[in-house]
Amino acid sequence: MGKQRDLSTGIVAQIQALRQQGLTQTKTAEQLGISQSSVCKALKKNCSKRTNCSGVRKTSARDNKQLRKIAVSNRFKSTSELTDLWNKQTGADVSRSTTYCRLRELGFKSRVPAVKPMLNKKQMEKRLKWAKEHGEWTAEDCSDQSNDTPMCLLGLLGSILAH
Repeated sequence: MGKQRDLSTGIVAQIQALRQQGLTQTKTAEQLGISQSSVCKALKKNCSKRTNCSGVRKTSARDNKQLRKIAVSNRFKSTSELTDLWNKQTGADVSRSTTYCRLRELGFKSRVPAVKPMLNKKQMEKRLKWAKEHGEWTAEDCSDQSNDTPMCLLGLLGSILAH
């Protein structure tokens, strides 16, 4: 005996109990007379998907709700900054990685904004020239344009090139 596949459910239960008492894998293996790798594999196999298999979640549903409010009101803060705010408000001692996991569970995703290329000098001059030429246009002037001539429509969402 000693191989992981040979371990009975009773020994696996003993491994989990000793681990929750705080014994290391090596000491657990020595006490049960099996290899340390068997203890490691048994713990991994019978562990839930969470990394902290030994116990209780550090945050409650109420804490998670509070994190959601903090994240929505501070959209451009980093996870570390959100962790600091959350720890101050809840009085808990939660790590940055825990905050990151909770934000992912709540449906938040982090993204790096796309970099938009800057206008060069020639493009700026063309835009300024066009704006000066068409600054006095009315709605009738815009409707007089033929469908083949591109023109810029200025709206609430920015300018749109129409053909």
